[in-house]
Amino acid sequence: MLAKDGALTGLSIGYHAKEQRYENDVRVLSEIDVLETSLVTFPMNDFARINAVKSQLRTGTVCDRSDLFYLLKTAGLTRRQALRLLDSRYAGMTPQHAAADFLARCSTRLET
Repeated sequence: MLAKDGALTGLSIGYHAKEQRYENDVRVLSEIDVLETSLVTFPMNDFARINAVKSQLRTGTVCDRSDLFYLLKTAGLTRRQALRLLDSRYAGMTPQHAAADFLARCSTRLET
């Protein structure tokens, strides 16, 4: 309810770093195990924000191209992979398509 009302807009994760390295004093995590996720008021990374609430996505009310792109990025696709998928296979998608249906079709196509 707090996320739906806009009170909680941040995300946080707890993780175990499996592979990491340092580049110019910057820690680069190349492989992690995510142990937990949490809704928070102030995320450490300001880009870790909630873009849409699932109940809205299920009705198709906010499922436009930018929302679909965001869902693909948060699912682990690179920017290039997400854009390629949207441009080549889902260019004609309308807001009436539910996000769950879209992600199910994406996972089927990515497995083949």
